[in-house]
Amino acid sequence: MKQLSQALIAIFTTGCLLLVITGCGGTSVQNSAQPYQGVHLTFSRWAGPDANAMAKVLPEFTKETGIQVTMDAISYDNLQQKQILDFTSHTANYDVLWVPEVWLPQYAQSGWLQPLQQYSNDPSLTPANFDLNDFMPSVLQTGKYNGTLYALPSFVQTPILVYRKDLLQSAHLPVPATWNDALKDAQYFKQHGMGGIAMPAKSSADGTDVWASFMRSAGGDYFNAQGVSTVNSSAGVAALQYWSDLLKTGPTGSLQWEWDDVNANLLHGNVAMGITISGIANQFVDPSQTKFSSDFGYLALPYKDQLSGTLASWSWAMNKDSKNPKAAYLLISYLTSKRVAQQLGELDATISARASLFTASGLVAKQPWLPAVQDALKNGKTQPLIPGSAKISQIMQRQIALVSSGNLSSQTALNQAQQQITQAMKS
Repeated sequence: MKQLSQALIAIFTTGCLLLVITGCGGTSVQNSAQPYQGVHLTFSRWAGPDANAMAKVLPEFTKETGIQVTMDAISYDNLQQKQILDFTSHTANYDVLWVPEVWLPQYAQSGWLQPLQQYSNDPSLTPANFDLNDFMPSVLQTGKYNGTLYALPSFVQTPILVYRKDLLQSAHLPVPATWNDALKDAQYFKQHGMGGIAMPAKSSADGTDVWASFMRSAGGDYFNAQGVSTVNSSAGVAALQYWSDLLKTGPTGSLQWEWDDVNANLLHGNVAMGITISGIANQFVDPSQTKFSSDFGYLALPYKDQLSGTLASWSWAMNKDSKNPKAAYLLISYLTSKRVAQQLGELDATISARASLFTASGLVAKQPWLPAVQDALKNGKTQPLIPGSAKISQIMQRQIALVSSGNLSSQTALNQAQQQITQAMKS
C-alpha cells in the first residue's frame, strides 16, 4: 500500500502538510442557514493517493456547509503512530481519520471509533441519493467490525496483471487469464530473450497479496471454518509453487522488486507482463512515462479455478472523541459520495469503492484497468483482519521469500508457516 504515486509522496513526506480549506458562502447541504457555520474539523490521512486531488474538492464542502477543514497529510510510516497517539491521549486533534482495512479492527476493538450507523440512517445527514448500497459489498465490509459499521470506504486497490497486447498478438499467444496461459506466455518470452513477467518478489506484503490471490483462486484460504490455519493446504502449496514458477521467467534481480520496480520494467519495455497494484496503474497511460501507453492490457490476476483478488482499502472513520460528530459525518459522507468519488477519479485516477463508477464511461476511458479491478473484487477478500494479522503477514512474507530464493520447497515453507501461525494465534 505504501508504493502509490512517488510524486505525491515526494511532495508530502517532507513533513506534515496542514492545509486549511476555506470557503466563501453558498448553499448548505443541510439548509441555506448553514447550521455548521464556524465549525472546524481536522482529518488525518496518508500523503499518498489523491491527496493533491482531495485538496481541490474540499473547498466545495466548506462552501456548502460553512465547515472549515484542515487536512493533516503525513507520510505513511508515521501515520498510525500519530493516529493512535491522538486516540490514547484523548486530545481529539482529529475528528475524522483515513484508515486502511488492516488497522480498523484494532481501532474499533479499542473503542476509539464512533459507529456510523446512526448517522447514515439520519436523512438530515444522509440524503437519499447517497446510496449506501452502491458500495461494493466486499469493500463496505472492510469498514465493519463485529457487524458494526465504523467507516465508509473511499479508495480500493488490488493486484492486477498488466501485459503487452502488441507482443502477445505478434506471438499469437493467448490472453494470460489463467494460471496455465500466463505461465506459458511468460516462458515463451523468457525463451526468446525477454523478461516474461515482472513480480514483486521482495520480502514484503506485496508478494503476500499476490500469493493470497493465487491461493484463493485455487479454493484455499488462511483459515478453515474452525479457525485452524490452512495455509499449507494443497491450494496454498500449489499457489506458492506457481508463484515460484512464474518468478523463474522474470529478469535477473527481481527478488528485490516491489510494485514500483515492476512498473518501471513494464514502462521501459523490459518485460512482456507484470503483476502490479492497481493504485499506480495510471503510469501506464501516461505518454510522458512510456512509449507503450497504448499497448498495455489489464486483467485480474491469473486464476486456477475462479477469479480472486486481494482487497486493500482505505476508509473514513470518526474519532469517538470528536466534539462535532454530526459535522464529522457530513465530511465523511461528502468524501465518499458518488459525486466526489468521480471527481477524484477524474483528477487523479483514484479507484473508489462505488460499484457504479467502475462502468462510468468517462472514468473507464481514463482508467482502462477498472474492469480488471472490478473482476478481481467480485470475489475479493482482504488479508486476515484479526488481532494477529500483522504477525501472520510477517510469517508469510518470510516463508514466501525463502521459496523465492530457492532455500525451501513450497510444501516445507508452508508447513512451517502453518505451525508458526498456529503458535502466533495462541500468544
